[in-house]
Amino acid sequence: MDELLSKTDDAVNKVIELAVPDEVLTERICGRWIHKASGRSYHVKNKPPQSYAGKEGEEEPSAENMRDDETGEALYQRADDTRDALPKRLQGYHAETVPILKHYGPNVCEKVDANRDMEAICDEVLQLLQFTSPVQDAMRDMLLGITHLEELIKHMPPEIQNYVNSKQFEEANFQHFRVLTSNSCCGEGTCTIVNWHNCQFYFLSFCTF
Repeated sequence: MDELLSKTDDAVNKVIELAVPDEVLTERICGRWIHKASGRSYHVKNKPPQSYAGKEGEEEPSAENMRDDETGEALYQRADDTRDALPKRLQGYHAETVPILKHYGPNVCEKVDANRDMEAICDEVLQLLQFTSPVQDAMRDMLLGITHLEELIKHMPPEIQNYVNSKQFEEANFQHFRVLTSNSCCGEGTCTIVNWHNCQFYFLSFCTF
């Protein structure tokens, strides 16, 4: 990526690591269930559907007891959100993404504790980015939108909700960011480059609920 940016006399000047312990990520990700048609998201512990409320620890979550609150239809888990698949994702993150932090070092990298309330995390990130111009203010609005993406999607037309929760969108999104990162990203978690004028902010995080 450094070679790619050097062609336009640009450089990465800020890397923000959203740090979450592996055990917390395991609980968040493996507890996530989704309603395929609408994209509504649930969590076994933090946001259980009515069909599973009060059953944690008594019954294993399944398509039979994890039902959408509005339609009663069965929820599903993404194939890579299971306890069998997650260790490989975590291994890939630590082996291929974490070295990027060491590459840029403490003068560029900032570590943010992402095992907190979303608003506190967002406030710290915004402070680190030190928004001072109209362009950067626009970036701030975009960042706020990302942190509330699930809520924003709920207010979109059904056809858009269906698309952003489809395999087609997931594959297109992965291909897009793989090109932006010039194959430096391992393809796991969430890697996003925002390139406006001469500001490059490289956000490194792992999927969180």
